[in-house]
Amino acid sequence: MTPSIAQVQTLLCLEDEITVLELLDITTEELVIMFLHKIRERKDYLNKYYEETSQKEATHRKPSEASRLGSREVWENAGYEAEGSDWY
Repeated sequence: MTPSIAQVQTLLCLEDEITVLELLDITTEELVIMFLHKIRERKDYLNKYYEETSQKEATHRKPSEASRLGSREVWENAGYEAEGSDWY
């Protein structure tokens, strides 16, 4: 018997964050896009963080050269709508 979406969601909640990101094949860019509301909420904190980081030593990350086949594209190709009940 195949587990339901709710059962898979429960199992994923038991994993650490990195494992969940890897299992769902979520890229950094996708995370930023999905959590724009959190970025807006924490804008002051993020600005302070990057100010402190730039004062110490600026490290710039290059965009990933991954295939960009993240979870959103996979789910949409599987027929799920971004706003549907199966999209979290």
